[in-house]
Amino acid sequence: MSTGALAVVLGNTPNTFRGLQTIGKVVYIFDIILFLLFNGLMITRFILVPRKLMASLHHPVEGLFHGTYWVSVALILNGAYVFGNPDTGPWFAKALEVCFWIYCGVAFTIGVVQYSMFFRMERLNVTDAVPAWIFPIYPLLVVGTLAGTILPAQPNGPSWNIFIGGVLLQGVAWVVSFLMYAIYMQRLMTGNLPSPSTRPGMYVSVGPAGKSSSSRRAWTHESNSVQVILPQDSSRWPTKHPPSLERTTGQKALPTTEM
Repeated sequence: MSTGALAVVLGNTPNTFRGLQTIGKVVYIFDIILFLLFNGLMITRFILVPRKLMASLHHPVEGLFHGTYWVSVALILNGAYVFGNPDTGPWFAKALEVCFWIYCGVAFTIGVVQYSMFFRMERLNVTDAVPAWIFPIYPLLVVGTLAGTILPAQPNGPSWNIFIGGVLLQGVAWVVSFLMYAIYMQRLMTGNLPSPSTRPGMYVSVGPAGKSSSSRRAWTHESNSVQVILPQDSSRWPTKHPPSLERTTGQKALPTTEM
């Protein structure tokens, strides 16, 4: 995940210099190589010991990290847009749209199924609660960021659908994370701090709020996104006048041409 995130940051850095995009592409390619390598190792493991596949999905520690696999996939899709969109044609925007909705379906299914498996097959103690309990829903937490990344390349119709889907799924993930925060705070208030060896993992708590804030910024940080996000046909709104961007997001947009 960190390698993919680093590649995306390098590709989106506003203060650039000659060669920075090349460095970003090298890191992105390295990220894909690592992703394929780890996939091969995991497949080999489960082929050699097939029973470990299902057991790993609801293991009280290992199972929590299944969601991070799909966050890596989302970062690869982000990087594909950052480094691939300038050098491709209209087909690439359509491919990203299809990949976005496939990812949304998989991420939502993973969150529901894995929490269901923990509810039915494991008995986790509240006094052992850790921020990593958020991980099964983590793939949905990056849907908003992914939506904001690919929006500028989408035509009006698909961009509106992607925007709505990103907002809804990001909201679902935030609500679930907020509930997990409550459990974690109960553990801290009524029990002890995590063991010293696991305390660095407490930083995971900043992830859901940070991802949600990053998603909101990604939806509105460019003035051109106003025309991409808001539909031109005002009849699609339930009221006579479509809401302004300021009323919708709380942020003022730069002046744009008549929509």
